[in-house]
Amino acid sequence: MAELVDAKYGENKTYEQQQEVMPAAVAQALPDPPAPTEMVQAPGGAAPAPPSPLGVFGGMTERPGEPVTSGSPLGPGPNSMAMGPQAPLQPQALSRTLAEYGAMDDSGVIAELATFLDGMNI
Repeated sequence: MAELVDAKYGENKTYEQQQEVMPAAVAQALPDPPAPTEMVQAPGGAAPAPPSPLGVFGGMTERPGEPVTSGSPLGPGPNSMAMGPQAPLQPQALSRTLAEYGAMDDSGVIAELATFLDGMNI
């Protein structure tokens, strides 16, 4: 039974008596969820949707040896660095971008890196 925290003299006893008169509601059981085959059926008796080319959600994997992080920039597996550049890099694009940020860098490290990459035509 719950108790009042800051009850004045006699209030907690009254509160307990009120709880005995009106007990807490009993939770009702929820109905069973529909089967997965019932959820994919189109309304109106139309043909169900074709299966996804990605496979069944929650089904067994077709690539058990491949990490789930494969293709993402973080975690094990091939990522964007392992797959190589996706588009051709413009000459001196990186060094020009770093030169803009080098003007705001008081240490001069970014400007030095920009000069180094500019010499490599990157």
